[in-house]
Amino acid sequence: MKTLYEPKSGEIKMEIFTVYLPDGSTKEITIPVIWDSEIQVWLMTPEAHKLITFEKFLYMVSKQSKEQINLLEQVKKEIRYDK
Repeated sequence: MKTLYEPKSGEIKMEIFTVYLPDGSTKEITIPVIWDSEIQVWLMTPEAHKLITFEKFLYMVSKQSKEQINLLEQVKKEIRYDK
C-alpha cells in the first residue's frame, strides 16, 4: 500500500525513544533517526546512540553535585540535533 508521504533517503527526523535505566525505571528522550530507503526503515543515527548512552550515564552520576550535573547537561546539549 502506497502512503501519502514517502520519506527521502537520508531524511532525518526526531522521534521519542524510551531509555531503560539501571534501576528499572524509564525516561523518554528525543533522538534523531534517519530513513534508509534500501531497507525501508528509520534507523538511529550515531548521535542517537550517544544520547541514549549519555542518559544512562547521567542517571549513574545523578547523586553527584549540582555543578557537575549542570556541566554534563551542557555536554548533552552539544550532542543534540534539536538544541
